[in-house]
Amino acid sequence: MAHAPQLAERRVVSDTPETLDRLRRLLDVNLALTAYGDTDRLLDVIVRTATAVADCEAASILLYDDRVGALRFEAASGSVAGSLVGMMVPIEGSLAGTIFAEDRVLYASDVRSDERHCRQVDADTGFVTRTLLGVPMRLDGRPVGVIEVLNPRRGRFDRADAEALLVVAAQAAVAIRN
Repeated sequence: MAHAPQLAERRVVSDTPETLDRLRRLLDVNLALTAYGDTDRLLDVIVRTATAVADCEAASILLYDDRVGALRFEAASGSVAGSLVGMMVPIEGSLAGTIFAEDRVLYASDVRSDERHCRQVDADTGFVTRTLLGVPMRLDGRPVGVIEVLNPRRGRFDRADAEALLVVAAQAAVAIRN
């Protein structure tokens, strides 16, 4: 099994424009929780926020479907968002499944060399996943799904991206429960 690389450390100064923008976007998701009654619309706001916060090509939300024992794409951003929604991803043999089953943050800097990458999704959509950062979504302390961000625009994901994504995941879980 490939060893996942460590996330880059980045010192975050609280008053930098990047940090303030990230915090504003996270607050926008909180406001959307009370503004939108439509779950699909809210999940769309959440994936667009995750994409912006992580400054990446795409983001997605996958929820566990206990009827089939797999994760299903519920929302996505990026060029192939429409073709992803509804697709299933196995727990075994996928990075999202690993995040879900092990209930942990996972960073894969080169998914092409990671045997856990579910290549079928890329093949079916035409999207090329190079780098992935994913976090579990938890309700009542147990995972119910995964949020992933793909292909950072600025080189690599870092610890601040993972921390922001955990906040987004918590907000998404609240939206799903409500």
